[in-house]
Amino acid sequence: MKAMTISPKKKGAVKPRLDKSKIDALMKARLFLNAEALQQQAKSAWLSIKPEFRLEAAIELFRSEEVTLEHAAQIAGLNQLVFHEILIKRNIKIVLDVDPVEKLEEGIKAIL
Repeated sequence: MKAMTISPKKKGAVKPRLDKSKIDALMKARLFLNAEALQQQAKSAWLSIKPEFRLEAAIELFRSEEVTLEHAAQIAGLNQLVFHEILIKRNIKIVLDVDPVEKLEEGIKAIL
């Protein structure tokens, strides 16, 4: 197994390394059930110490329509208004999913 390297796209970014001997030592210490659990923990820790990575991940998830504005803001650790303002500053298209008027009228009739 070769050393795992995170290769960020941005030039000059840090490239942390976790080689096989370190992974094996952590596994032998029984700190993780398997290598996948170790990788998941490493990703989670990395995102917690690098909030700008959480923001970038949230923006990409929102841009690809994988998450809602609310969920993306939660991922970024921001409130919706602040996250919305960041999207506007970056010229990211924001499409809100709104029910058609007919559906709203049907709901009102059902209530009355």
